[in-house]
Amino acid sequence: MSKWPNSTPWKKGKRRDWEFENGYKIIAFKHPGSKGFEENKWEITILFKDAPNDPPSASMDNILEDYRKYGTGRYGYLHDPDLDRIVKMVTIID
Repeated sequence: MSKWPNSTPWKKGKRRDWEFENGYKIIAFKHPGSKGFEENKWEITILFKDAPNDPPSASMDNILEDYRKYGTGRYGYLHDPDLDRIVKMVTIID
């Protein structure tokens, strides 16, 4: 697993934020009501220039198709390795 940012308390759960030089951000969170909280899994929002965004599919090698989608840039029920995989792919988007 790559180095993760420290978690911060958020909505009676926790949150981690990644910011990348390519303009993307990933916000990962686990709190009551998030998609996967009961199973100790992550929900994420992918942002580009602070707006929810689905990264270009060519850049993601269809990686996001493996996960449950809940809106633009929103995915849930992610294990730690799933989130790590997505973070690695977002870092290399041009």
